Amino acid sequence: MKKAFRLFAVALAVSFVLLTAGTLSVKKDSVNYGEIYDHFAKLVNVGQSDIQAELPQRTDISSFKEITDDDYVVYQLNEFNTIELYLQGCNAELREVEGSDKLIISYDYPSELNKKTAVHTAVKGGTLFVQNEFKDDNTQYNGDISVTINIPDSFKGGYTLNGENCVYILESPESAMNFEMNFVNSSVTARNITAENVSVKLNDSKADIERITSEESVLINAVSSQITLNGSSAVYTTASASSSALNIFGINGSFNLNSDFSRVALDFSNISGNLQLDLSKTQADVSIPKNTDAVLRYDGSYSSLKNNTSLRYADEENKNNLYFVETYSDFSIVSFAEK
Repeated sequence: MKKAFRLFAVALAVSFVLLTAGTLSVKKDSVNYGEIYDHFAKLVNVGQSDIQAELPQRTDISSFKEITDDDYVVYQLNEFNTIELYLQGCNAELREVEGSDKLIISYDYPSELNKKTAVHTAVKGGTLFVQNEFKDDNTQYNGDISVTINIPDSFKGGYTLNGENCVYILESPESAMNFEMNFVNSSVTARNITAENVSVKLNDSKADIERITSEESVLINAVSSQITLNGSSAVYTTASASSSALNIFGINGSFNLNSDFSRVALDFSNISGNLQLDLSKTQADVSIPKNTDAVLRYDGSYSSLKNNTSLRYADEENKNNLYFVETYSDFSIVSFAEK
C-alpha cells in the first residue's frame, strides 16, 4: 500500500505541473513553472512522510482472574461498561442484537489451527477485554479465522477496537461514552457510529464509514491509508492525512485538517464553525453550500488556488464575526466550489 501511495505522490506532481501550466494562478512572486516542478520533484523523490500511526500497547490480561480461552463465551451486560478488542489476522464482526441482555463472543478457525490459535477474554475495572493470539508467529491471515461478537442494542458503553491484518465489520455501534478505532494493515466497514467522542486512526489501512455522529469531537488520523466517511456531525473535527486519500462528505461543525502528500475531498453540509486547512504537497477539493456567509483567508507557497465560490477574501481582522475558512498551502493544488 505504501508503494501505491508513493506512486500517487508522483501522479500528484505531474498533475500539479499540468494545472499550473493552465489558467490557475500560483501565489509566489517571480517563480516560473520549471522552478515549481524542480522543487516538487525533489520533495517526491525523498519518499513519503515519516509520520507513523501505531497501535496502542496491548493490555496484558494473562494474570487477570477468571480469564477464559473458550471459543464461545457469554457475558452479562452488568459486568462491564467498555469493550476493548485487540485482534490480529482475522475477520471481526460486531453485530447489534435486539432484546437481549447477553453479549456473546465466538471464535472460529479451521481444524488445522486447533491448539495453534486461541481467543482470551477477561473483565477487569469495568472493561471487557477480547484478544486473540497465534502460537506460531508465522501464521498468516488468510480470511478463514473469525471473531463474532453479538452485542445487545441496549449496550451504550465505550469501545476501543484495535486490529492488525484484520477485516472489521461494524453494525451501528452506539455509545454514550467514547468510541476509538486503531488499525494497521487492515480494513473496516462501519455504519452509524454514535458516541461522545470518536477517534479513527489508520496505518496502511482502509476505512469505509457510513456516518459518524459525535456529541463532541471526531479525530481522524490516516497514514498511508484511504478513508471515506459519508456524513460527519460533531462540534469539531480534527483530521490529519499523510500519504493518504481522505474523503469526507456531509461535514457539520468546525473542522481542522493537516495534510501531507495526500489527496483530499471535503464536502461541507453547512459552515457552522471555523475551518482551518493546512496543506502540504496535497491536492484538495473543497465543496461548500452556495452563498455561504464566511470569510476566506489564503496564504500559499508554490501552490495554486481556484475559488469558484462566493467566499469573500479578507486579510484583516474579521469585524463581522463571520466564520473563517483559513487555508495555508505549500506545493499544493486547492480548489473551492459551491454546490
